[in-house]
Amino acid sequence: MKRSLSIISLIFILMALIIGGNAVAYFTNEKDFEQSRFQTGEVIVAVSEGMDVSQSDSSFATERQVKWSIDNFGSTDVRLRVGVLDNWEGKEEEIILTPTESHWLEGGDGHYYYGGEEPLRPDESIDFNLDIKFDVWDKIDDYDVDIEVEAVQATKDAMDYMWPGQQL
Repeated sequence: MKRSLSIISLIFILMALIIGGNAVAYFTNEKDFEQSRFQTGEVIVAVSEGMDVSQSDSSFATERQVKWSIDNFGSTDVRLRVGVLDNWEGKEEEIILTPTESHWLEGGDGHYYYGGEEPLRPDESIDFNLDIKFDVWDKIDDYDVDIEVEAVQATKDAMDYMWPGQQL
């Protein structure tokens, strides 16, 4: 009997130590730490309406120049690509569209890519000037040209994902 009483008391003591030790470990193992915060950049660009900035006011000029301004209103650096949209239904070689600045590179996919050394930073703007040369003898009554601008965060991963195969 004395032996069973000591075994029972030993079991209660062990249970008390296990329960007490776990409770102490639980309350002393809590650690306050600063949570990691992730913030993504915001990509917002705006484009001004195209403006004819040609040297000649004559309606018979065979060369015109149109200018757009692209503004970065986001919170991150961006890379840009521009698609030129026009309503010309004739032969492609009759109207030649060429950007005037050397930092706009033709991508071979119908888009021009801003390939300047630095990306377009927040609160900065850049111009996209387009030379239009008409090589057609017929009168052109209505020729509209506009651009479509796409912007991505200026990281290699974002550009590779959105514009695969383009080297800037």
